[in-house]
Amino acid sequence: MIDAYNAGKLPEIKDIIVEPEYGYVASIEYNSGEHRVLYGHDPGFNSGSAEQLANDKGYTKFLLRENGIDCARGSEFLLPWWADMLRQSDRQQFNHSMRDTKEALGYIDKSLGFPVYVKPSRGSQGIGVARVETAEELDKLLNQYNEERVKVAVIEEELKMPDYRILVFDGEVVNAYERRPFSVKGDGVSNLEQLIDLKHKTLVDSGRDIHFERQLPIIMNKLRKMGLSMTDIIPEGADVQLMDISNLSAGGTPVDIGEVMHQRWRDLAVRVARIFDLRICGVDLACKDITQSDSEYGVIEVNATPGVKQFMASGVAQQGKLEDIFVKFFRTL
Repeated sequence: MIDAYNAGKLPEIKDIIVEPEYGYVASIEYNSGEHRVLYGHDPGFNSGSAEQLANDKGYTKFLLRENGIDCARGSEFLLPWWADMLRQSDRQQFNHSMRDTKEALGYIDKSLGFPVYVKPSRGSQGIGVARVETAEELDKLLNQYNEERVKVAVIEEELKMPDYRILVFDGEVVNAYERRPFSVKGDGVSNLEQLIDLKHKTLVDSGRDIHFERQLPIIMNKLRKMGLSMTDIIPEGADVQLMDISNLSAGGTPVDIGEVMHQRWRDLAVRVARIFDLRICGVDLACKDITQSDSEYGVIEVNATPGVKQFMASGVAQQGKLEDIFVKFFRTL
């Protein structure tokens, strides 16, 4: 394997050590004597402070806006348990600008209007993210957050545009694809439960790491809003979108757009990576028309440790593309 990585002019690898039981930790030694440590999805390129900043959705939006980059209108609210703790601290007890989720509904009514997207300020893979349409849904979700000890909730407007992931490494876009939400296609015979089970099995068999346990209540709620149930038979050829988020870890489908994406969006993604001081990052972008330079857009998130397993498992071509990128990653100091 090392010989395959050493073909070319990039720094040569002397040894690779991978923890054998889970494969979660690895160490790379180069002929120059340099070392790189990999942990989970983190390939060891970004600084800790840059990663921490990018992983906080609230501060991410602050930095984007300060640099003139469009993103969804919204704000952050402390969950009650966390707000109470901060108000008891010496550093924050006189901070009267703190807002907790008791003010969330008034903010939505005044500044955004329903529907909105609500998400934990920290988190990944779309876990806990929900499209909320009513005050009752908002209250239920925020109570769930409080019970789960989420510290900060981000509430923002809905961007009704296609969703893209643009992967940047050392100032270069190395991958870009549209993310389409989890959906099933009817065959005129199977009911929704059977279609979902089949789609889930197909994804897992292809190597995708998909777990619907946490997302099932969201799917059931969406079906209810569409007037559907798990026992309904879907007409042949009809598509049913089952989730509002398009994360690949939630069953989303990637569609490569590298050939048609306008240069403006490449430049924007590279600029975002530089602003956050990230050598490697995934820029999640909502864009009305990715082929046009003057299209409406909004940066959704900046991911400092973008997982690529889901993309690689979505097809042979995708796997080959990502393997080429991995070679470049691992042979770069």
